Amino acid sequence: MLSLRGNRGGSLRPVYPGLGERLHVMRQQGLGGRGSKVVARTWGRVRALGARQDAAGQAELGDRLDPHEVDPLRAPAQPQESEQLPALTLSQEGEQLLAPASPQAIYANEIGGGAPHDPLPSNLELQQLPYDALEQIILRCDLDTLVNLSKTNRQLHEAVSNVFKQNWKDKKGSAAIQAITQNKSELLQFLSSQNVRIDEVYVKIGAENRSKPLLAYALELNLDIEKFKLIFDLVDKMNGKILPNPKYPWKGYEQYLLEAAVRANNINAVIALLNYERYEIPPEHAGILQAAAEVKNLDMFRYLLDSGRFDINSGGSNGWTVLRNELLNRGNADNAIFQYIISRNDIEMNDAYVFANRSLKNPEKFRLWIADPRVDVNIEIPIGNENGFGTPLSFSILHALESPISLPTFDLLVAEPRVDVLKTSLWLDGTRRTPEQVLDYYVQRYENLNDDVVSHIRQKLHDRVEAADAL
Repeated sequence: MLSLRGNRGGSLRPVYPGLGERLHVMRQQGLGGRGSKVVARTWGRVRALGARQDAAGQAELGDRLDPHEVDPLRAPAQPQESEQLPALTLSQEGEQLLAPASPQAIYANEIGGGAPHDPLPSNLELQQLPYDALEQIILRCDLDTLVNLSKTNRQLHEAVSNVFKQNWKDKKGSAAIQAITQNKSELLQFLSSQNVRIDEVYVKIGAENRSKPLLAYALELNLDIEKFKLIFDLVDKMNGKILPNPKYPWKGYEQYLLEAAVRANNINAVIALLNYERYEIPPEHAGILQAAAEVKNLDMFRYLLDSGRFDINSGGSNGWTVLRNELLNRGNADNAIFQYIISRNDIEMNDAYVFANRSLKNPEKFRLWIADPRVDVNIEIPIGNENGFGTPLSFSILHALESPISLPTFDLLVAEPRVDVLKTSLWLDGTRRTPEQVLDYYVQRYENLNDDVVSHIRQKLHDRVEAADAL
């Protein structure tokens, strides 16, 4: 469809029709200019169904009208409203952005005078359009339509990519929010193909509009393993401490992605990370096992260990093993993980630090621990930096005298049959003392001790010594 026009020299030159004229011809004669009645009838039917009476009193158009008699470029006087999808809010560098609105609003009437709610032509018809006309249509497509078009063939994929790159610069974050919060796999794949990254994308949550990294928010969602892998494709920086630690927000502490997934109690995210090629497992001191025990998820804890990539005897960020952490974490009353820990053959059960530490013990876990024959309940524990040493029982006496709240630890030890109540300790003054003698030493040396605590300890020791002598 080109015309010839003479110039001043008398020669003829081709004149290419404008965009509006090309679309007008294609709608009347069929895309490609072949006079397709099917295409013309399709456009005519859409016009007939959507047209309304204008101010000049034109007759209403209906299905009975011949589509060739319909002016395909005349827009309805009152276009119908399209359905609006809920808007998603994005916080990126302080800017508010809205996700694309309606899948019905395919393209507006600037394209060849078309109505704002024309249905999108078929993929075959789109492929026959000139590139500039195709771009104009794609420019007004909603996000889901872009995804569908990009999967058609290479031509449409390249056109969609160009439009997305040029016109979605400031809305890529909102697109990622929509893909993740609405659980859209194809949209996630599309964003990945467009090199969209969510490292600096934040969402606003709650009534106070607090900002949270989109990646951290995604870890709180109930998504399947494959969805998380698609999300990780949108993360540029995967390794190292990359997410804020909610336990210490005022200090600016950060945590590993795997630690964040564990603390979010999201086993699918954990599995996806452990099987994600670009992800590097954090160092042993990161405390991943300790975090899994704290959230009380036995399945996740077992999966981490069964992966063979974590050592159950390694220390966390504070140097504490998961066993020590369980024994000295009085607030964690769940015993399922602890019982699984001590049931393993590869666990190092002896830990003199637990006996020497003044922290309150978890009473039920401590009882199970000292009852295990692998634990040396009579181990010699160094006293400070001196050459002396004490036994677990003598240390428990000292702790109870200093703080009566520690008395339950003494009660559990003195009641354990394997504890030797006659074993002596080499005290700091170079004198060896039995537990009873240790008690007498402190009663004579210090004032203001709790008389009830002293009497309680003395009676318990006396009963055990008598029982030992009777054997």
